[in-house]
Amino acid sequence: MQHGRLGAHDAHRRSRYRHRRRDGPALWITPTRFAARRHLVSVSSRSRRATARKLSTSRSGRPVDRPVLRATSIPDLLGCVPAALGFHPRRSLVAIALQGKRFVFHLRADLPAPEYADECAAQLLPPLVAQQPDGVLLVAYTEPEPSSDVRGVDRLSADALVAELRRKLSQHDIDVREAVRCDGARYWSYDCDREECCPSDGTPYDIESSSTLADAVFNGLEVLPDRSAVEQRFHGVAGARRVEMEAVTERMVTEVLAAGGLDVEDEQSWDHGRLGRHPDLLRAGAAYVTDLLSELDGERAGSLSDEDAARLTIWTLLLPVRDLAWSYIDRDNAEHHRQLWTGVAQRAVSPFEPAPLCLAAFACWLSGNGTQARCALDRVSEVEPAYSMGTLLTDMLERCVPPSAWRPFDPAMIRSQFPPEAEQQSA
Repeated sequence: MQHGRLGAHDAHRRSRYRHRRRDGPALWITPTRFAARRHLVSVSSRSRRATARKLSTSRSGRPVDRPVLRATSIPDLLGCVPAALGFHPRRSLVAIALQGKRFVFHLRADLPAPEYADECAAQLLPPLVAQQPDGVLLVAYTEPEPSSDVRGVDRLSADALVAELRRKLSQHDIDVREAVRCDGARYWSYDCDREECCPSDGTPYDIESSSTLADAVFNGLEVLPDRSAVEQRFHGVAGARRVEMEAVTERMVTEVLAAGGLDVEDEQSWDHGRLGRHPDLLRAGAAYVTDLLSELDGERAGSLSDEDAARLTIWTLLLPVRDLAWSYIDRDNAEHHRQLWTGVAQRAVSPFEPAPLCLAAFACWLSGNGTQARCALDRVSEVEPAYSMGTLLTDMLERCVPPSAWRPFDPAMIRSQFPPEAEQQSA
């Protein structure tokens, strides 16, 4: 590829950080560091006032109200959890913070080994306490056991983690209103041992026939089979499709550089610092991003051509242009941008991956999908660990900053930082 120089530069830059120890975030310990006791935690948060007005996209591209999830029984609750997370959890603990009867916050953790239950509960406690909830719901997911007489490792882990987290919450006067364990076919209450209502061999349930989950999916919420399916969404293009996108990107690199009066064969054209300071190139990128994003709707977000996707990956390599694209994302259009930037990230090739992944992560977070945001940022940490926007967004998720706290910046303010026309002529 003609832009191989950029690819080589990117590989060198990544190799500089490969040996560095990456500190595990407060709520996300990677399995490579703690294989025996991993407790991966994904966090999603919603403002109490904004919950009812969060936006999704109808088939026509118009914003529509997202469905309200209602639970009046344990089976209803088990149907709400996958809808809230966006996938069916396995071997996990899900904690839901309540204000009155409203879900205002949820987090998920992989079940740790029983001996690490206290450590995992200590990690889960601060974000829950920070919500100042009226109560908390706990749902533990385990694999089916071979018989009712055998307590498998999953069950031991779930029991230990629920007990530790409940104990720590009680120290902060936070009531656990309901705690259950389920294995995909049966559930058990931690709060009731009466055989007539909570039999020791569990109460049967069928998540596939849950009316709560069915209503959520019917009204537009996406629920994937498991978390690995969410991760796969951000793994990037591969195989023959990657070869195809590399060819498309190669053509678009030539086009983009020509817009700035640069020659693709010119060695200096591939200097990142020079590209980021070139007035003609910056203004051309700003014009392209403004034209595409200023009136983004659902139809346009879902029908972006490979050429436009490649152009966006190249233009957002320039940090001022990336920041301009970032400024167009707000709470009212976050769902459209989630769709757009996820599609762009799925077609990005090296070294153009970090910016679209970060923009997708931000749009996911702002639209209330913390799991997808986390998976996109995990991919950023793989392709460029020191990418500053990825570091910033990761820190934001780990601190459980709610989308309601975001104050958008004005695209006009960002554009004012670009070189004016007069500077172009005198440059």
